[in-house]
Amino acid sequence: MSEKEREKYFKSNINQHFEKYHSFFLKKRNKNKKLVSIIYDNALNIKGQLLRAAIAVRRDTSLYKNE
Repeated sequence: MSEKEREKYFKSNINQHFEKYHSFFLKKRNKNKKLVSIIYDNALNIKGQLLRAAIAVRRDTSLYKNE
C-alpha cells in the first residue's frame, strides 16, 4: 500500500472515529481537564504511527531499488 493509499484509507475509515472520540472529549473537558491532554497525546500517537509506517515503506522500497 502506497503512502497516498494509506493516507486515503486512514482519512476515509479511521479518522472519522477519532474525530467523534475527540469531539466527545472536548465537550466533557470542563468536567475533567485531563481529557485535553489525552486528545493531544492520542493525536501525536497517530501521527507517529503514520510517520513510522511511511518511513518503513520508503526504507523497504529503497532496498528493492538497490537490487
